[in-house]
Parts: sequence; C-alpha cells; structure tokens
Amino acid sequence: MSALLDTLRELQELDREILRYRRYQRELPAEVESRDHELKEIDRLLAARQAEKKESAKKLLHEEGELKTHEGRIDKLRGQQNEVKTNREFKAFQNEIAVLVSERGQFEERILDILNLQEGIDTEIKALEERRRAKEREVEAARKRAESEAADLEGKIAGLGGRRSGIARGVDAKTLSLYEELLENKNGLALASVASGACQGCNFKVPPNVLNMLHKDSDLVKCTHCGRFLFLVDR
Repeated sequence: MSALLDTLRELQELDREILRYRRYQRELPAEVESRDHELKEIDRLLAARQAEKKESAKKLLHEEGELKTHEGRIDKLRGQQNEVKTNREFKAFQNEIAVLVSERGQFEERILDILNLQEGIDTEIKALEERRRAKEREVEAARKRAESEAADLEGKIAGLGGRRSGIARGVDAKTLSLYEELLENKNGLALASVASGACQGCNFKVPPNVLNMLHKDSDLVKCTHCGRFLFLVDR
C-alpha cells in the first residue's frame, strides 16, 4: 500500500472521529429543547387555568351583584309590606317576598358552585406552579450539562484538529482537496476498503483491472461506481 494512501487512511480516521464529535455536539441541545418544550406546555396549562380563574372571578362578581340587587328588592317589598292597610295587601306582599326569598337560594347556589370551582382551579394552579419550578430546575441542569459536554467535545475536536493539520501537510493540495470533497459528499467516507471483490462504500463489484491496480500498489485507485479511493484488506 502506498505511503500516500496510508496517510489518507490515517487522515480519514481522524476526520471521522471529528465528525462523530461534531454530530454529538449537534445532538446536545435536543435534551434541553425537549425539557424546554415540556416547560412551555406547563406554561400553556398554567395560563389556561389562570384565565379560567379570571373568568370565574368575573362570574362571581356578577352573581354577587345580582344577589345584592335581589336582596334589595326583598328589603324594599318588606318595607312596603309594613305600610299596607289591609290584610289582603299584606298577604300579597308576603307571597311575593316568599317567591323572591326562594329565588335567592338559586343565586347562593350559583355563587357556591363558582367558589368550589375557584378552589379546584387554585389547587391546580398551585400544582402547576410547583411542576414549573421543578421543570425549570431540570431545564437549567440539562443546559449546564450540555454546555459542559459541548466544551469537552470542543477540546477533543481541537486536539484532533491539531493532529490532523500535521498529517494533512503530508498530502499534496490537489489530492487533499479531492479527499475533502469526497469526505463531504460521501457521508464522511472518502476511502473504502475492498472485501470479497466489492467496494465497501457502495457494495458494487470492483472490475478486474481495478483490482489489478490495487494489487500493484498503485498510488491512488478510485471506485468506478462511487468514486471513493480504494484500498485492499484481503489479498
């Protein structure tokens, strides 16, 4: 195997390691984003419950106002009842007052229902606020882990990059450019081995004349199908 091919294989090992670390870096925000999405969902639920509480407060205010008006009517009728002159008029007022007193219970029942609803909403809001605080802590912890791991990976990439620069100096500019183009376009695999007569990059059979060139240790031999540089692993 030629020295140039050996150099390119060593370079590819480093590049694939760098690519792997870069992929890990891109994946790091996923956990933070997932937990942040959960936090936003809690915020959505919390906002909905707070809106319900606000709406129920309006209804309560309305019902209390209606009850106050209703009680004012009762008080007014009682005042008028005390001023009547006949028993018949007195009983008429008494009957009307009895109806209003009966209706007052409906107002009180609706107010009680609203108060019970508000109590349930307050309980849910309290639980959601606690969940939110816990989720905020999770998001912050995940963010710190991601930042720490990203910094660690960047250090490893920098170290590999230094080694890569030293190795790349042993490759002429034209070959290095072609190698880097293949590396980018062929999913991080610019060089592929030949096993059982097939290119392991694309799984196509290698023609006999190309195999002969590989056995003769020609400097660089490319796969006629995928264009990757080839090297032998079995003779």
